Amino acid sequence: MIFIILIIAAIIIKFLYDKNKQDNKIASEGGIYNKYRTLIDYLLSGDSRARITFTNPNTISLGATGLEGTTVKFILVQTFGSLTVQWSTESPTLGKHKIEWQFSE
Repeated sequence: MIFIILIIAAIIIKFLYDKNKQDNKIASEGGIYNKYRTLIDYLLSGDSRARITFTNPNTISLGATGLEGTTVKFILVQTFGSLTVQWSTESPTLGKHKIEWQFSE
């Protein structure tokens, strides 16, 4: 029983260590906004109402809301060695849609 607890603790410690290492790497590159500035500026330029709605060391969320209540959101997440871009929209007319892309770093 103690052996299982030690294995689980080791996995958690390794994960937290790797996540901290990744956060420090992104910070040393100027943060997620600076690292992916070209992509983020391009997405923001698509609509004058688009804004950055959330940011943390490895995630940035961009979104816009239209007059009819339609919302469009992009979420960029830097994970271990890859960038995940998620697009989602919610429209009273067309419903909910979501697409996700994953790219190597």
